[in-house]
Order: sequence, then structure tokens, then C-alpha cells
Amino acid sequence: MRVVRVVIEVVVVALGWALGGTVGWGTVGYALAIGPIVHVLLPRFTLRATPTPTPTPTPTPTSTPR
Repeated sequence: MRVVRVVIEVVVVALGWALGGTVGWGTVGYALAIGPIVHVLLPRFTLRATPTPTPTPTPTPTSTPR
């Protein structure tokens, strides 16, 4: 998965350069580093959903005829 993220970032940088943007050391460094950084940090910041308990229905009182 890490390789996929790096490839996506490199493709985005290449497209930006092809469209006339400038590519510097910071851009290349960001494109190569963001994939591995997200790969390491994303599991640490993922919140796990806890199931909410379903309330148990309370029995309705039955009336007895008098």
C-alpha cells in the first residue's frame, strides 16, 4: 500500500510539471515522503467504531379486569 501512495504522489507531481508547474526539492521530497509517513501514522490515528448497545424493551404492564 505504501508503494501505491508514493506512485500516486509522483504521478500528481509529474502531471503538475506537465501542466507548467515548477518542481523543486521540496515538492519531490514531499511526494516521496508523504506515502510512507501516512502508512505509518494512519493506523495510529484511526478511531475504531464501538457498537452502541440496543436498549432492551421494558415490558408493558397489563391491566387486569376488576
